[in-house]
Amino acid sequence: GSESEQELCFTAAQLAEHMCELFVSVTSKKVKSQRALDMLSLCLHDDLKVLPLSRQPTEGVWPESSQSFVAQWQLLQTLTTAQMSPKTRIYVQVPQRKDLASFCVDVFPTNNAPGFSPSGVCGDGGAVVVVYRAVDGKITHIWCGDDMGVSERAMTEEQFLDSELFVGNILEVMFESFGARNLEDMVIHFNDYTDIPVAG
Repeated sequence: GSESEQELCFTAAQLAEHMCELFVSVTSKKVKSQRALDMLSLCLHDDLKVLPLSRQPTEGVWPESSQSFVAQWQLLQTLTTAQMSPKTRIYVQVPQRKDLASFCVDVFPTNNAPGFSPSGVCGDGGAVVVVYRAVDGKITHIWCGDDMGVSERAMTEEQFLDSELFVGNILEVMFESFGARNLEDMVIHFNDYTDIPVAG
């Protein structure tokens, strides 16, 4: 029924977290690669698009379906042992409008984002910002871009939301999805993981 469908309707932040966990579980050999790839596919819309955040055409790997994205990730999982842990994560939604997209923005420091880079889905190890857009419990779009030095600085929520990275690039993507009217009702949850000690 519709209740169980609603329960299964994950937000962009939940899906992004799940993708991070899946990547780490495979590179640390906790989960067999094929099972993780099958689980990854369930997070993604079939017509998933991976796009450059800056809108400038850039060299790199930009999958245009969930199938090609999963194939690319499978390749990278055999090459990397890095952890996948964002320094900063913001989650954005319009609470009154569950039918609209939700967004998650992850800022990854150097060597913390296997699978993502400013040149798309590839393991070049550079610092990167990744924006996920989810509708109806599936990720429809992923934008990758240069983090503009954000991962190297300690930033408050206010500083991050005033940054060129957020105002110039990320907000533009959200504006296209929400429109001006819903942008006013947008709620932003800001998490900075810089000072949290990592267990293990």
